[in-house]
Amino acid sequence: MQCQSYEFIEIPVDAYPTIVCYPYRGQPSCMHRIDSIMEMGIERIYSFGKTRIGRYSIVGKGHASVVVLARHRMYGAVGLKIRRMDSKRTSLLDEARFLDVAYPHGYTPRVYLYTDDFIVRSYIDGLTVEEFLNRVRDKSSIAILVKNLLLAAHKLDQLSIDVTELSRPYRQVVLLCGDPSKPFIIDLESGRYHLEPCNVTRIINFALFGGAQGAGIRELLGLNKDRVEQLVKLARLYRDLNHSLREEVFNKVLTLIDT
Repeated sequence: MQCQSYEFIEIPVDAYPTIVCYPYRGQPSCMHRIDSIMEMGIERIYSFGKTRIGRYSIVGKGHASVVVLARHRMYGAVGLKIRRMDSKRTSLLDEARFLDVAYPHGYTPRVYLYTDDFIVRSYIDGLTVEEFLNRVRDKSSIAILVKNLLLAAHKLDQLSIDVTELSRPYRQVVLLCGDPSKPFIIDLESGRYHLEPCNVTRIINFALFGGAQGAGIRELLGLNKDRVEQLVKLARLYRDLNHSLREEVFNKVLTLIDT
């Protein structure tokens, strides 16, 4: 979903290797990759985003993948996730399946198509958590953000999906149109199935101790020493309990954030 109109600049097809085969555009398998995305229905790739690869802008770049804005012949504007050619991950299949499982619950993009090397998913337009925290400093908005991050984390816990990178969700979560009540977890690369995942505990720790931003969140929420200690105890208790006993603890956490 797009929140506003943008001027999209197409990347010429002869420059696709720079993006689709990053960082090894000269590999013999590169043309096969380009043929694959075209067979999946990708009609064009856009130079768009805040990250650069050479002359072109992209949505994001990590250790295992890059993400670009693209146009699909059936789905329109989409996010195209591309496994880097130097990635230690051998496939994007697990991440795509996690996104598929979580999508009906409203906290992840919709996945349309996927292979080992590519995920075609809905594009979520908005601010990352990092961008939001750099722009917004009022208690009400921060409380809404933390509460909804907790709700998203709790849903992943209920689905038995454990996501290590949620301990620092600065760029892994996009707030649709900058709305703190609409977090979308766009990156589940570090996801794994686990009987007792601890995503809620990670978000609590992020809000309390997440570097400079964490200290800022604590102050903006007005969390005094007593409430911080209560939240730390609840985070540990939540971590140690099984699914059937976590709900009461989780509700206490939400109450402390809302107070």
